[in-house]
Amino acid sequence: ASANFVRFVYDEPHAVPGSDLITARFAAHFDDLGLAWEPIDLTGKTDHAAFSDADIPTGGLFSGGTEPKTNAQASAFGGTPGIAADACIHRACDSLASIDEGVLAQMADAAALVIGDLASD
Repeated sequence: ASANFVRFVYDEPHAVPGSDLITARFAAHFDDLGLAWEPIDLTGKTDHAAFSDADIPTGGLFSGGTEPKTNAQASAFGGTPGIAADACIHRACDSLASIDEGVLAQMADAAALVIGDLASD
């Protein structure tokens, strides 16, 4: 729920089979709501790497970290270009006071919906 967020959806070209289904469900959810989102390739360098290494499909959401928001992202998502999505990530100011509660709710709703859909398939 980064304060200068982007709604990123994991989209990794070399992810294990089945991962693309998770990505597509997140994308469809945001599209249905008319909410901008952007694919992100984390190249397996995050918490889900162990699952990928075990050939378990992965997917997820990310609202941004230390990378600066681009002009195009600011146009699509609002916020300030040139400023980190989350200037407090892994710092003392990283607290509930530094999040965007609206995007937190959107991302949590998306996660709950997609997990529920996948569990019922």
